[in-house]
Amino acid sequence: MNTKYISQAAILAGLFSITQPLAMAGTNGTFSLDTRLRFETAEIDGKEDGDNTSLRLRPGYTTPEWNGFQLMAEGEFTFIADKDSYNAAGVHGDTNKASIADAENVQLDQLWLSYKRDETSAKVGRQLATLDNHRWLGHVGWRQSRQTYDAVTVQNTSIENLTLFYGYIDNVVRIFGDDAPSSGGNAEEFGSDSHLINAAYKINANNTVTGYGYFLDLDDSPGKIAGSDTIGASYKGVCTANEDMPITLYLEYANQTDAGSNLQDYSADYYHAAVSTKIKGFSVGAGYELLGSDSAGVSADGTESFASVKSPLATLHKWNGFADVFLVTPDKGLEDIYASIGYTYDMSCGPISATVWYHDFSNDEGGADLGDEIDAVIAKGINAESIPGKLSALVKYASYNAPSGGADVERLTLELNYGLKF
Repeated sequence: MNTKYISQAAILAGLFSITQPLAMAGTNGTFSLDTRLRFETAEIDGKEDGDNTSLRLRPGYTTPEWNGFQLMAEGEFTFIADKDSYNAAGVHGDTNKASIADAENVQLDQLWLSYKRDETSAKVGRQLATLDNHRWLGHVGWRQSRQTYDAVTVQNTSIENLTLFYGYIDNVVRIFGDDAPSSGGNAEEFGSDSHLINAAYKINANNTVTGYGYFLDLDDSPGKIAGSDTIGASYKGVCTANEDMPITLYLEYANQTDAGSNLQDYSADYYHAAVSTKIKGFSVGAGYELLGSDSAGVSADGTESFASVKSPLATLHKWNGFADVFLVTPDKGLEDIYASIGYTYDMSCGPISATVWYHDFSNDEGGADLGDEIDAVIAKGINAESIPGKLSALVKYASYNAPSGGADVERLTLELNYGLKF
C-alpha cells in the first residue's frame, strides 16, 4: 500500500480531530468544483507528433470560520483518454512522441488550516502559494495538475499600506502527478527547507514597491536548481494623466547566488522592464527580461562553465514563450525581448479577448541567437443564465522557431473551463 496516501489520510484525520467544531459545521461551509476539459497537440522536430485529451476535476470543501479558524480540503483528479498518444514528460506514454506535461493523476491538492486575527493571518498545511507575478513562486495553473506546497505562511497588514509575508516550505508538490519519479527534473515532489520573505508597500493607489528574499534549498531536484538565494526589488506604477490611455510601467532587479547543495558556484543578475497601455479595447505592451549568467569555474582542460539565474518554483509557462522551450534557463543565460498586442470585445454573452506576443531570444553570455517565438491566445467568457457558476473557453497557440541546428516547436491547446461554488 502506498505510504504517501496513508500519511495524507492521517494528516486529514488529525486536522479534523483537532478542529472538530469546524468539521461539525458541515453544510454551513462552501463546496467547490473546478473542471477543465482540454485537447493539446504538440509538434517538435525529431519527435513524432503528440496529442492529449484530458479531463481535470478538482472538488473541494471549505468550512465556515470559527473563532478565526478555517479548514479546507481539496482533491485533484486528471483523466487521460489515451496515454500512448503523447509523452507525459517521461511519466507515462510514448517517449518517441512530443512531450505534453499533463499526466494522469490522483492526489491531494490542498489540505490546510488557517487562522486570522486582526491584521494577521496564518495558514499551515498543503496550500496554494503565489507571490507577485509568479516569476519566483507560483502554482503553475496552466497545467492540469497544479503546483502546491506543504508550508506555513504568515501575512501581516498592521502597518498602513504595507503587506508583510513570510513562508516556510517543507515540501513542493509538483505538476507531474503521483506516478512521477522520486527525484530529478520531473520529480513528483521536492523536499524543501526554504524560506520566503516579501514586503510590498503601496505608495498610493497607482504605485507599489516590493522587496523580497527567497532562500531555496530543494532536495531530490537536479543539482543546478537545488539551492539558491535570490534578493531583489520591483516597482509597478500606473500613470493616469490620460484616463483614456493609462500607462503601466514595471521594473525589477534581483541578484541570485548559489546556496544549499547547488552544484554550481555563481552570482548572477536578473532584470525585467516592461511598459504597456490600453485604449478603446486595445492593449499594447513591450518588455525586456534578462536571466543573467556568471562564470562557474574552469575545468582542468581549460573549458569555462557558466551558471544562470533559475526560478524552479515559478509558474514557468507564463514566462519566455508558451512553447515551454526555456523552462530551465540555459547556462549562458537568457535574454527575452518581447512585444504584445491584444483586443477585448464585450459581447452580450460575455467578453472575448485575443492577444498575440512576439519573443526574440538570445544568450546573456556571448549573445548567441536562441530563436524567436510567436504566441497567440483567444479567451471567451460565457454567460448563460441557465448555467450556474463560471464557464469559459480558450484557444492557445505557440510557434517557436529555433536557430540553425535546433528543434522547432508548435503547440495548440483547446479547452473548456467550468467552476462552481455552492
